[in-house]
Amino acid sequence: MKISFMKSRTHSQGYGIALLVVFLMTSVLLGTSMVLMVSPGVGSIQQVLKETTTAKALTDQALSLARADILNQMKLGTTISTSYRYPASGTNSITIPSYPGSASPNNVASYYVTVTNARGFTFTLKSIVTVGSTQVSKTQLVQLHASSYILDAVPNAVAAYSTRKLRYAYAGYALKLRKSGGSQQDIGFDTTNNLDSTAVATFLGNSTNTPPLDSVTGAVAAYGLRKLRTAYAGKAIRVRRSSDNGESDIGFNASGDLDTAALLSWVLTGNGYIVTWYDQSGNGLNATMSSTPGNQPLIVISGAINTLGTHPAIQFNGSNTYLSTASSALFPTGAGNRTLNIVEQVTNASDWYAGYAWGDTTSSGASGIIVGSQVGIHGYGWDVTGAVTADTNPHVVTVTYNGSTVSGYLDSTSVVSPNTTSYSTTANTPLLIGKTVDGHNMPGNESEIIIYGSVLTAPQRTTLVTNQTNYYINGCGTVATWYDQSGNGLDATQSTAANQPILCTGLLNQLAGRSTLQFTGANYLSTVTSATLPSGAAARTMDVVTQMANTSTWYGGYSWGSSSSGAGSGIEVGSQVGFHGYGIDAATSVTADTAPHVETVTYDGSTINAYLDGVSKLSTGRGYNTTASTSLSIGKTVDGHYLIGDESEAIIYARVLDSISRTVIENSQLQYY
Repeated sequence: MKISFMKSRTHSQGYGIALLVVFLMTSVLLGTSMVLMVSPGVGSIQQVLKETTTAKALTDQALSLARADILNQMKLGTTISTSYRYPASGTNSITIPSYPGSASPNNVASYYVTVTNARGFTFTLKSIVTVGSTQVSKTQLVQLHASSYILDAVPNAVAAYSTRKLRYAYAGYALKLRKSGGSQQDIGFDTTNNLDSTAVATFLGNSTNTPPLDSVTGAVAAYGLRKLRTAYAGKAIRVRRSSDNGESDIGFNASGDLDTAALLSWVLTGNGYIVTWYDQSGNGLNATMSSTPGNQPLIVISGAINTLGTHPAIQFNGSNTYLSTASSALFPTGAGNRTLNIVEQVTNASDWYAGYAWGDTTSSGASGIIVGSQVGIHGYGWDVTGAVTADTNPHVVTVTYNGSTVSGYLDSTSVVSPNTTSYSTTANTPLLIGKTVDGHNMPGNESEIIIYGSVLTAPQRTTLVTNQTNYYINGCGTVATWYDQSGNGLDATQSTAANQPILCTGLLNQLAGRSTLQFTGANYLSTVTSATLPSGAAARTMDVVTQMANTSTWYGGYSWGSSSSGAGSGIEVGSQVGFHGYGIDAATSVTADTAPHVETVTYDGSTINAYLDGVSKLSTGRGYNTTASTSLSIGKTVDGHYLIGDESEAIIYARVLDSISRTVIENSQLQYY
């Protein structure tokens, strides 16, 4: 920086000062030059310096507004040329606080910005700002891309997290993904600046359907929400919709997956209940619950398909919902050989449950598969199980019995040591799906059941389990790190796998066709403690893109600070929107739904403003004193109000964004998500 002063003396002006400041900054992507000119005879040097400081700050504000407006115009299809001027006509006036000792109550500054060169996505902007007798001319070279890069249009975020690229110059990854087994991999962006879904799918595994019964044949009964045999020509399920109790058969799409489009088209916004789960083995052992609608399990809940990982699942409530076949001699009886297999996910890991069973309530007269806190065979009064570390994740459970020995496997791991026992399963009984013969109902999801009247060989079992794991489980991973794209290095991490948010190949389309992190009410990410997060009553803007899975209450999109009254700073989403300050919230109720939404909250030290999808929902006075040097938690408030839903983008600024900058960000997010 070079500063030179030039003094002159005239009879009419007294001492005058001409101040020239030249400031030059260059970088790979951004170059600026600044010239400050002060007219002779302006008075004290103190006033000159104050005007200069203010003018320099306002040039940045003027250029920021112009960048935001240009990006918005580009998204609207406007061609930006050297005729562009912001504001479109005249100059924009800004009222600024008066200087101490100034005779006037305030000072008015004015500015305008013009494009002096436009080539592709590169623009040269020139801003002219006048404060009192000080005029600032600042030229800046910027690169703006209408496709994304909102942090280039509205720069200087404190922290920014997204599953798309937000800055042209950002050269890092989007997130670090962990898969079952513990291995981790950084995932970046594709050529269109979206999360690299190909890299996600490659790392997590192939979720394309390969019918398992084509390679592991001979099933007695087989139920799935995908096609299990290429030759099978029937439907998958029969569904009753809540709106009028009408029923419809739902089949498969061209890929062999459940035809979810037809399912949602039939159920619409209500609930969908399973009337029949069709047997794909060819033996016609369809499992039904037609006589008592209140006992029918769910597959669609309030217009959303219930899922296990990335794929549809039937939800059993653990109380009274189940399905039943007719009595059949085809199910293994006595001490006959058998293999019991299921893809399941319990929602309560505190106990064991039966995924399905047949037989009766005489001692050792039943045969069922036990899941949850134990894995094994339920024989009614004669169970053979192995204890496992229970969780609420999807699993493949397989149990075999060869007439004398029980073996059990959780996913591909043996958890029941070969145990000698004798069963005498009663013949000609129905198969009950979702409970034992004595009514031990399962709370959770079931997506696939296959029963064999033989003990699968190790290679056969491996083939079956690998097929199911690739389809149902490997398509999902957890997020160990969500990288900060602001440049401040505030990466949000979680070292405990059970507390990491979920990202799945199939869920890349869950939030309006875009990548998303799924929070289930128990997981979150945290940064290191940082003094860069706004504290005290400092100005701030908080922005987030979310989609609720539960609309009955509000949740914390993210927060920092501490759990003392008024010492937190967070954004509330769901049934209300606004500022979460711990004990002193500024929020308002909204009509909650399961659609994606963009929320922005600003605080200027005295007033909270909240916007939902660009529409003002709240403006109220509040005072906060956010604790300094704390960590940011994504997916919960400082007092543990956890998010149940999806979050795709979160941006924080240490200033109140002007209406144009805020609108640019909101419009970008609304158009993208």
